[in-house]
Amino acid sequence: MKRKFNSNNILSLVFVISSVFSSTSIINTSTFGIPLYYVSIVILIIYAIINNSVALPIFAWHLFLIVAFGLVLISIVQGLTLPTIDSKQLTQTVFRIIPLVYFILLFNFCIGNQLSLVPEFLLIMKIIVLYGIYQHFGLAFGLPFSNNFLANNTSFNSINLYDTLSGWNGTLRISAVWSEPAGSAVAMTTFLAFLFNRNNESKYSKVFWMVLAVFFAYWTYSRILWLAFSIVIIVNLFRMIHLQAKAINFLRRWRYVIWVFFASLLVFYLINAMNYSTDLSALSRSQSVLVGWRVFLIHPFQGIGFGNFYQYSFLYSEMFSVFQPMDLILGTFSNYAATLGLVGLIIAVSPVLYLLNGNDKNFILGFSLSCALLTIGMIGSDIYSTSMVWMIIIMWYRCGLEKDEVINEQ
Repeated sequence: MKRKFNSNNILSLVFVISSVFSSTSIINTSTFGIPLYYVSIVILIIYAIINNSVALPIFAWHLFLIVAFGLVLISIVQGLTLPTIDSKQLTQTVFRIIPLVYFILLFNFCIGNQLSLVPEFLLIMKIIVLYGIYQHFGLAFGLPFSNNFLANNTSFNSINLYDTLSGWNGTLRISAVWSEPAGSAVAMTTFLAFLFNRNNESKYSKVFWMVLAVFFAYWTYSRILWLAFSIVIIVNLFRMIHLQAKAINFLRRWRYVIWVFFASLLVFYLINAMNYSTDLSALSRSQSVLVGWRVFLIHPFQGIGFGNFYQYSFLYSEMFSVFQPMDLILGTFSNYAATLGLVGLIIAVSPVLYLLNGNDKNFILGFSLSCALLTIGMIGSDIYSTSMVWMIIIMWYRCGLEKDEVINEQ
């Protein structure tokens, strides 16, 4: 079924670009940048006012207010109880609430106009994949526009790609529109999963873009992206084996057990990386995540606030024979748990569990994405600050939008 192209599709394209280009800033100061999606927030507010558009049920707005109030309340409690908290803590909390504002407004727009954002997302990702492959050769041969000039947000301490020879394997790494190669993990993994499950795209087109996506992933030299890609590929191969129905039913029935088992394997990996790795990148990453969980166990209700991990990490350095201090926790779930306590952990995990829990019609898509995001969130970069693609995933999933877009398993 062909979709009619109208002004809402143009707006959808703008919103997808601002969600994917999460390292692009429209205004930079010396310490932080105003991300591109702030423009989308303004557009969405104007759109809602002009059209008097409130499509979401009232419970969704109440849930948003509860989460926002909870974050502010935690910030106030931290200010009253933790001696290391300063006036910037409330500001940091507000910056975490703004993406929630974007999400609720964008969700309202998509529900009201019956738009999934999937076609727009796939179009933008195909362009980015082509640019990333060009970037690989551009870095090698000195071609123009081969540095990551689009990742200009000072909040992420963006670096030009010709300075990335200091990566874990000492070779050139591409990151396309993101501030670092690992920042592409969420968007690229989502792109691959939707390619596998896309209904109205030819087999040859799928294979072509999958091959290019694999090349892109390889040239990032991001082990997190490699692992997330492997998970999506393995899970989606269940569609192609002879016992497809039995395999999918097995995954559906035991999905929570499999998910917990997989999470345990990731913890096992972190512990081994902490004890045996000679790679400073893996060592510092695993140490920051494990220290973050320990901080959470000691401060489960209030957390330690944003920007305080460096000084707290030294309190637990006795856990390690070789300690690599870090300014931040390089894992989404551990970071939110340590900085915001139990409420932060619930906020971080909920979207991933939401994908695991619902929509049996497209179970493989949700299951593969949930396991991949679990991997990235456990041992990778922040799945929220480095990419806002999760908003597109959640809005599409279980909303009944664009039913012809994705393979129906029932």
